[in-house]
Amino acid sequence: MRKVVDVWCLPLTGVLFGVFLLNLLIGKSALVFDFQPILHIGDVAEFLILFAAVICFVIEVLRREMYEAGPKTNSAEKVEEETK
Repeated sequence: MRKVVDVWCLPLTGVLFGVFLLNLLIGKSALVFDFQPILHIGDVAEFLILFAAVICFVIEVLRREMYEAGPKTNSAEKVEEETK
């Protein structure tokens, strides 16, 4: 059974990074073509959006790594027992 994190983490990363990139492109085009942008996100909000995208991406990478490792990974206790 899939958890809720499995479903929304990677798409949310794409959406958040897309919002960040869209804001970046709108801001740059506003400077180049000298117009007032309709949508402007402040510096702090821009940082928080990018930070949330990075956190979601790290969660997804760690989750996939956990599933790929699966039961093959030995814990420290098992290694100690095997060496005795």
